[in-house]
Order: sequence, then structure tokens, then C-alpha cells
Amino acid sequence: MKISLCQINLKTGDLKYNIEKIKKLYKSESTNSDLVIFPELSLTGYLLKDLVNNSDFLDKIWKFRTEMLEFTQEKKCALLFGCPVLKNNKVFNSIIVAFDGKEIFSADKHILPNYQVFNEPRNFSKTEEEPTIFEFKDEKLGILICEDAWYDDVPNILSKKGATFFITVNASPYDLAKHANRMRVVGNIAKKYNKPVAYLNNFGGYDELVFDGGSFVIDKAGDFINEPCYWKESILRFDSKSAALKIKNSNTGVLCEEENIYQALVLSVRDYFKKNNYMKALLGLSGGIDSAIVAAIAADALGVDNCKCVILPTEFNSEGSKKYALELIRNIGCEKLTIPIDKFLKTFANSLKDDLKVDNLLDVTLQNLQARIRAVLLMAISNQENSLLLVTSNKSESAVGYTTIYGDMCGGFAPIKDIYKTQIYKLAKWRNTHIPIGSLCSKLSIIPEFIIEREPSAELSYNQKDSDNLPPYEILDEVLYNLLEMGLTHKQILEKTGIDEATINNVANMIRNSEYKRSQAPVGPKISIKSFNYDRAYPITYQLGCD
Repeated sequence: MKISLCQINLKTGDLKYNIEKIKKLYKSESTNSDLVIFPELSLTGYLLKDLVNNSDFLDKIWKFRTEMLEFTQEKKCALLFGCPVLKNNKVFNSIIVAFDGKEIFSADKHILPNYQVFNEPRNFSKTEEEPTIFEFKDEKLGILICEDAWYDDVPNILSKKGATFFITVNASPYDLAKHANRMRVVGNIAKKYNKPVAYLNNFGGYDELVFDGGSFVIDKAGDFINEPCYWKESILRFDSKSAALKIKNSNTGVLCEEENIYQALVLSVRDYFKKNNYMKALLGLSGGIDSAIVAAIAADALGVDNCKCVILPTEFNSEGSKKYALELIRNIGCEKLTIPIDKFLKTFANSLKDDLKVDNLLDVTLQNLQARIRAVLLMAISNQENSLLLVTSNKSESAVGYTTIYGDMCGGFAPIKDIYKTQIYKLAKWRNTHIPIGSLCSKLSIIPEFIIEREPSAELSYNQKDSDNLPPYEILDEVLYNLLEMGLTHKQILEKTGIDEATINNVANMIRNSEYKRSQAPVGPKISIKSFNYDRAYPITYQLGCD
């Protein structure tokens, strides 16, 4: 059987857009394929959340599902697509196979994930029907819907019923561990049941989730028939009877961690703008590494003509910061604007001192005033020019609260909110020597070396350094990673890293005291194996034990 796997970028809830895209690809592939397959919930997009419980939306799904069936009439190729199905007042995460205008097979998802980013039991019902194989063109296919492949129950039943080939359709978002985990899971199925497996994944940016694609086909020994294709739409074609066939894609092989992360960030920005009908990105450029990498990501995602960088200096900004911020803008070639804010700061400070009847304001008050004045001006420009403000705060800073709520946390999308500071330096160095696949800014050496090499500073007071208030980022990020991603105890981190207990305790306390800030942060792409909000949902007000 000749099969086409369609790894495509969809729009959540936009049924008309999705169905037209599916129909177009199905029509083009149907002349040479027996079966054309699309990812999990391909008719609606993913993640649906409570949208799937909207009655009007469910009615429209049924209408478009019927249209999909009719479109296959008088064609010699079957079409497999995913969509929610309402049965007996319950909604199921299902796949449907259409052929010659009729539904010839359907299956509902058996195992509904309820961890990390997933909460499918909230919106879908678990099927109680026993898994069945799909017989077509002398092939017996075992269809697995994403999570069904991660446990042995469903593959085992399908294998016993005579499945000759497994196909798993997925909406599996990217994180740093996902590539290896997918290969392990799918490889285990192939080797245990001595059958080839085709793995089809979703692609694109969907709010906080980024789908890398990575679809592939392996033989019964776990070796590639079609290697994974990452970070772009693609069609993988193969013959189920020709396990020895090797088809190499142009974008195959293992990508380095920095390239995967950078591609994920670019894709998340591009799709967030495109799918929410924004054209132009705006950001404040400080001369620091965080705003520099966000500027580079925005230029790669949207093109230099759709990026505007605003420099908002005070007397506390060094000449180097201003000089190299301008050099970065010249390197990118985007629009710039400079608005000194000393006059605004003076007005606010004097007014506050008069109203509060004090001679001096606290340092923290003056520092946060600067960040919030910048936010007010940037949001005003955003309103005036109908652009979307990008946030430049990173995971290290937000973890310990070294960021200003309603200040540098202000904006519509936060590209690096799940990226540690030490990772940002690696991304900057990688970007300076590589042009990302699909980049709309084909330039090297974008970020000046001064910005990469300088000591980090918020520059909200004279000679300020981040290390005045925080451990060096190499130490801070190691503690954060072991606390947040690995879930280690303070004692385990001490034994593993040798970092002193006082530092570990101090970092843990800063994380706890900053919950209220993070709960108000804008959305941004999940990259790590444990991001804030989705994977680490803590209460704002809590105490651990009785210290």
C-alpha cells in the first residue's frame, strides 16, 4: 500500500482553513497514494482546551466532517484525518477514514493524557470500545492516536488481532527531551511486535506549544525507512511493502540543541503573529543579551521590515550599551527609535516625593519606575502602530523574580520565557554563525560580541550588575535546573553539584516569593521539560512545612 504522511501547519478552530488545506493535499497525493494521512485532530487543530465543549463549534465540526467524506467520492484513495466526534453526549478524540464518499473506519482515543500540558480528560471521554484493526488494500493497519502508542495496551491488542503495520497519528509538542522519547517509544513497538511503524506528528506554533513535526517511518528492526523531517511542512511517502526503501529528506539527521531551540522560538513567534493577525513586532532594546536575542528571533521569524526596536536610555545606561544596541539594529536592518526617559523619570520621582511627603525614594522604587516608564511608552507605540510588543524576560530572571511586573514583563508574547540565561548566550553564539532554516533575515554575526561578552546588568542604577543580587548565572541556572526540571531536594542538589546550601535555599525562597509575578506573565513557548504554569502549577500563597 502506498501511503502519504502529511505533516502540516494548521489553525486551531479555523475549520474552513484546515479543511481546504487537507483537501488540497489529499487531492494532490491521491493520484499516487492509496491512503493519505493527517495528524491527530487535524480538522480542528490542537490544543483545543474548552473550545471543544462549545456546542456551535461541535455542530460546525460535524458539517465539515461530512464535507470531508463527500470530497473523497469517486477517488481511489482513502483519507485519514482526526477530529472530535460527539456521540451520546460525549466528545471523543477520534480518527476517521473516508473512502469514496463514505466513512469506512473510525477509532477513538483510548488513553487520555493528563499531565504537563495535557488535560484531555477535562474535554474528551475515554472510549470503552476495544481497539480494532483497519483492513484496506490487503493491509491490516493498527492505528494509534498519540498517547495510545506510549503504553502497551492498545498496540498489544492490535498486534494480536493481526496488525501488519502500525500508524500513529500525533499532536506531540516539542521539548528538549521529546526527540529521544519518541524514538524510544516507537522503536519499542516496532521491535516488540516485529512490525514497521509510521509516526506522523503535528507541526507549527499554537500559543504556548510548539510542534516540531519530526515525522518518520521505521522498519520492524527500528531502522529508518524515512528519516525525521523537522521544523517544516513536509510529505513523507512510502510503500508499506517496501521496508528496505530509503528516502532521504533535505532536512534530516540530528540537529544540535541550540538549533532545535532556536527553530522552536522562531516558529512560535511567526505562528503567533500570523495566526493572531499581527504583522509587526515591537521591542525595547537595552544593549543586553536578552533583548538582543529576541530582536534576532523576531527578524528571523517576521522579516526585518516587520520589526521595530526602541532604545529607551537613562543616565544609568553605559555608552557601550547604547552604541552596541545601535550596532545590533544596523546589523539586522530594522526600524529604530530612540526615546530618552530621564525627563519622564524626573517628573514621576518629583511628583511622588511631593505626594508622599518624602525627601528621597527608595532605590527599588526608582529602578522599577524606569522599567514601568519604558513599558508605558512601548505599549503606547504598540497601540499607535498596531504592533505587538515582545517581552524580553528569560526563565532565570522570572524564576527568582529579577524582573519588573508591569515593566520588562509587559507585552503580548514572551519568546524566551522558558529559556535560561546560560542557554541564551549559547543561542546568541549559534545564531551569529548560522542562518536558521526558513529565516527571513539571512545575515550572520547579528549580535555584537560586546553584548555577548559584557557582564549582565539591568542598568537601573550606577555600576549595577546582576551579580549584586544573584549568584553567577552558571550557578543560578544549575540550581534552578535541578530544582525545577529534575525536582531534586536541596540535599540532593548539594551532593550533586557542591553548591553551598545557603545559595540553594536562597534561590528556592526567591522562586517561592515570585509566584505572583509569574502568574501574571504573558504567554510564551514551552521549550523545557518542565516549564512554569503548564508543568509547574504552584499556588501563589503557600508554605512548605513548619520551618
